[in-house]
Amino acid sequence: MVLSLLVLLSLFSLSHSFSFNVTQVKECDTFEIQWSGANPPANFVAIPNGNPPDESNPDRVLVAQDVGNDADGSFRYTTWPMAEGVNFTVTMGDADGFGTGGTSDILFTGEGAGGHCFQSGYIAFSFYAQPETGWDSCQSISLHTINKTGDTPFDYYAISPNSKPVLIDRLTDNNAVANYEFTQPVGTQVVIFAASEGNSLQYSSGGSSQIQTLGEGSDTSCVKQLEASPTDRSAPSSTGGSGGSGSDNDSDDLSAGAKAGAAVGSIIGAAALIAAIVAFVLLKKKKNEDRHEHAQKVKHGGGYGGDVDEGLDGSYTPYIMTGAQNHRHSDSRYSSVPTDANQLTASDDNHHTYGGIPPSPSSGGLLLGAGATNASHSQSHHSNTADSKSRHAYHVSNSTNTKEQPTYHVDAGPYVANNGHNDDEEALQDVPPAYNFGQHGNAREGGVSMTLKIDGVRESAQAVVRSGVVNISDEVISTLLANINPSTFTKLSTEHGYKLPLKFESVEEELTIIGLLTVLNFGSGYRSMLHQHTGLGAFDNVKRFVLALFLSKDSGHLSADGLAGFTLENTIDMVNLNPFHEHPHPTLPGVVVGERDQHAFEYLNLITTTLNDVGRTLQALRKQSFGAYLLDVFGVASGDTSTSTEADSVVTELVNRFECFRDEYVVKLDTEAITVRLYKKALLLVEVVNSALKKHSLAPVKTPPLPIFSDNVIPSMLLHWGVLEIPDDSEVFGKEVRDAFTHTASEHEAMVDLLREEQKKDLLAEVVAGPTLSPLQACLLRSSAIEAIRRMSVRSTASEVEYDAFVWSISKQQHYRSLVRFSEVETLYY
Repeated sequence: MVLSLLVLLSLFSLSHSFSFNVTQVKECDTFEIQWSGANPPANFVAIPNGNPPDESNPDRVLVAQDVGNDADGSFRYTTWPMAEGVNFTVTMGDADGFGTGGTSDILFTGEGAGGHCFQSGYIAFSFYAQPETGWDSCQSISLHTINKTGDTPFDYYAISPNSKPVLIDRLTDNNAVANYEFTQPVGTQVVIFAASEGNSLQYSSGGSSQIQTLGEGSDTSCVKQLEASPTDRSAPSSTGGSGGSGSDNDSDDLSAGAKAGAAVGSIIGAAALIAAIVAFVLLKKKKNEDRHEHAQKVKHGGGYGGDVDEGLDGSYTPYIMTGAQNHRHSDSRYSSVPTDANQLTASDDNHHTYGGIPPSPSSGGLLLGAGATNASHSQSHHSNTADSKSRHAYHVSNSTNTKEQPTYHVDAGPYVANNGHNDDEEALQDVPPAYNFGQHGNAREGGVSMTLKIDGVRESAQAVVRSGVVNISDEVISTLLANINPSTFTKLSTEHGYKLPLKFESVEEELTIIGLLTVLNFGSGYRSMLHQHTGLGAFDNVKRFVLALFLSKDSGHLSADGLAGFTLENTIDMVNLNPFHEHPHPTLPGVVVGERDQHAFEYLNLITTTLNDVGRTLQALRKQSFGAYLLDVFGVASGDTSTSTEADSVVTELVNRFECFRDEYVVKLDTEAITVRLYKKALLLVEVVNSALKKHSLAPVKTPPLPIFSDNVIPSMLLHWGVLEIPDDSEVFGKEVRDAFTHTASEHEAMVDLLREEQKKDLLAEVVAGPTLSPLQACLLRSSAIEAIRRMSVRSTASEVEYDAFVWSISKQQHYRSLVRFSEVETLYY
């Protein structure tokens, strides 16, 4: 009986081994991965093996994604960010470790929807191998980190198709070098992948090397066979079936314990028990096959012997949004975002309503009268219900409701079509959608097309708010608009902090300074540290540093070569920030001890590595300076005024070219992932460069009304005012974050009353540290702020950019200055 139970346990264990399948995938189309037997949470990394044919887009994107808390489940990308012709492998892991589910065979990206979706995203750090190419079996290489900060340990892995990853080394010193000898057989394809320690793979990816096929060196005595993936990852045979190929070596895939268990089972003759178990397994397998399409690998042309293109332009680091109870905050995840405008009802008592603008006071503040809209925003706003507790995430509606259906317009959001008819059908059919929700228009402002990147900022913000993870109070917006002092607004609504007391020798030099000021416009997560060391905030420290760069221009620091070679010592000197806390030795009189300030070092290192990255990119483009590059991108260098560059082209170029502008994240809403686009610095650069070009009587780029340049300041202020609301039962943010922005009724009334008064700066106000957020939390609040300000603009006489400048400026004045702001460390984006 005991032996029979052992057989049962052995077979049960085998039938529940961690395995996965990947469906056929197409460029900018759906990618789905299905798994079973995981010890959740599960994750995967997809590593591309070659470059897409379109050289105007980033070479490759690496996708690292957490996929949820299910032992058996599936995850779907709606727009796969790999180009047609790119081969890639997928490695899946779970709570037991990285790669426990093994690695797929070589997969292939087929022809799909297109639409230029091959963007890259932020990675935790990066590395390089020495030598980079020409690897042989039994050869040794060294691995070196780039931009690694913090004190979390990190790992290197060697990944090959159809096998389990090999752990190369775990390191704790950010500057440590890992040495690795290839023990894989000749002809094996190998890629090196890095990740820092943590519960979430997508937050810790360190990118990958280019894939190499190992050659035959002078010595192959070290070669060992790789451990195979738990299940066969090859494409199904043409004759169908789920069995193996029937080779003589099939039995080698079983562990010794499995063989022994099977042998014992056959000896004791427990045929009936085994038959019952097999029937159970086959039934379970049949149900899985009915539920999911059988995975297959599309045949590829290159094969194992094909040449592999070089290059890796960063990696795509998605972020996941956990589930919510009652459609918002539970393990059942969020209800899905609608994939078609026709699946939304114009009015749903359980969700949101579409209609005219709520009645407004007839006078006072910036609020328009009842029924009025901003002339530049002809559509109605998209409002939440008044009761925040009744707000839920959207779900796909199968209703046959014949009410008018909302259509999404890029300049002012959803509106209700008149008599069920779109206002401009021709304008709604040309531009490919950035996301699979709503119906995307090609609305125009002054003849300027609102296209993928800028359009996507507003659209993804609306999707985030519709999910219910952050709510917007239209009632508070009305109160706020009615109380803003018009005189104060006029004074503060054009100030972006770019006025510098400098005399430039040329437009190129001016754009170099403007560009670098924008590139380095980050560090908000180090606000308290900077005030402690320098008495100034993040942006004031950046301005002081850029001013020092300008004054030392004779040393060549402003050139591409100077930026590429900029050192940490240069940064410490010019920022004038001592990264050590100095204090007297407790027992040795006259001896001063310097204690390293980790946050100060992180901040200084971010500045240095960002300048290095910009410099190296400019060198590759053969541009002498960032100003020369910007003149080219903005269409000024050629002197051809017959055509004008559009702002979206500029934003796309910046986002694709430079890591520091790639401000986008993938957030999982229900089972689908959407890209949340923020692009704070790219949009801001368009605004300030346009102003500079106009000053010199040069043609600016064609620019539609821009969304706000969302950082931590604006969403923090909107949280304090009550425009943004974190639900009481939020599992994404938690009580600590919610409490930091919660005020009594009298405190809230006082903060709103302050808007009526003329404000004067009080730089001595105490800086109070706010909560430190994860990249996901910060992304959701920043994106929600974009939608909140859009609604304010639609209901008033001011543009979104004017509100951006106003809220940012007033946050630094009098009592508002001491209000807490959330922060995020180690980010390049704000």
